[in-house]
Amino acid sequence: MKVLVLGIDGMDPRVCREANMPNLKKIGEIIGIRTHHDSGRSWGSFITGVPPAEHGIEAISLDYDLTKLKVLPIWDIIPKDKKVGIAGLPIGYPPQTINGWFVGGLLARPSDYARPIELQKELNELGWREPFEQGEYRERNAPRRFDVTNEMLEDEWKKILPDRTKCFKHLMKKYPVDLNILIYRCLDWISHRLFNNKPKILEWYARMDKEIGEILQAEKFDKVMIISDHGFKPILNLSIDCEVGQVALDPVIGHHRKVGTYVSNFGVPIEKIEDAFGVMKKLMEE
Repeated sequence: MKVLVLGIDGMDPRVCREANMPNLKKIGEIIGIRTHHDSGRSWGSFITGVPPAEHGIEAISLDYDLTKLKVLPIWDIIPKDKKVGIAGLPIGYPPQTINGWFVGGLLARPSDYARPIELQKELNELGWREPFEQGEYRERNAPRRFDVTNEMLEDEWKKILPDRTKCFKHLMKKYPVDLNILIYRCLDWISHRLFNNKPKILEWYARMDKEIGEILQAEKFDKVMIISDHGFKPILNLSIDCEVGQVALDPVIGHHRKVGTYVSNFGVPIEKIEDAFGVMKKLMEE
């Protein structure tokens, strides 16, 4: 069985229903699910099936990478004869040696982000990178850049988004696996900055839908799941709308809400992001 799981960081179900997303809506019903406020917590729950207090990832930061996991992730749980390919996992550092291929996301270092490590040369040539050289900042243990204008942000993602799809299609074709997982972070970046600009947000959701269509046309999948780690809401009051300990250093006008998006073509509903783990595990056991 060939399974596709697309994780779309920050994709809100309310916006999905309103946006021009024919490829997403063709897959199945758009369902809102319970998630966690922080992407690190949610993606940690996605790959382990348990809440943050049990899996150990409390945030997306240099202090919380895969070395902090307290339980086994999906790639160590499924049957040994099944192969997994995962790309773009935001908490995906250090890169994991698995039965398949692994490509890190936000926390990855540009000098060491993929396994087998030979994949890095191929992916570099195809344009795989983190926006604004985030990986280089991570490698130097420096803070994120906040001197990025909205125009720079859009220009950057207009390049990265199709390149990420191209890289994933390359991996799936050249190195076939049973469970294919790709996580996009585009809508999270865009929504933090532009959530008060509804036409612009709808435009970027439509762009995301185009990438979904590209991947669906590239291979024949038996099962398809689309999931997000949280949704978005407008920031009305920083002290209220941002959780304690989170400081808005850049001009954000949208912030996370604990409701994510779930869509599948096989009619198995879930209530929370942890449930996706059980669904993937069961599909690999069939």
